[in-house]
Amino acid sequence: MQRIFCIALPMAIAEAVVTISFSYLFAAQNFSTHAVMILLLSDVIGLTFYTIITLDFPFSGFVVISPDPFVRLEMM
Repeated sequence: MQRIFCIALPMAIAEAVVTISFSYLFAAQNFSTHAVMILLLSDVIGLTFYTIITLDFPFSGFVVISPDPFVRLEMM
């Protein structure tokens, strides 16, 4: 595992648990409104995890950076 992944992921999980737990302290007038707000907050946190994981492995996955410039640089 890479260093960023090892540091950022546990910290982000802890922050997500605290943030979602803290959102339960705010009571909304309507339960469905409160549920939608928590669902959207969870989606934002999930997208943050996806971004961390995607950026931590730049040479594999859906978003790929080609290693060709680095290979040409080594050949110089």
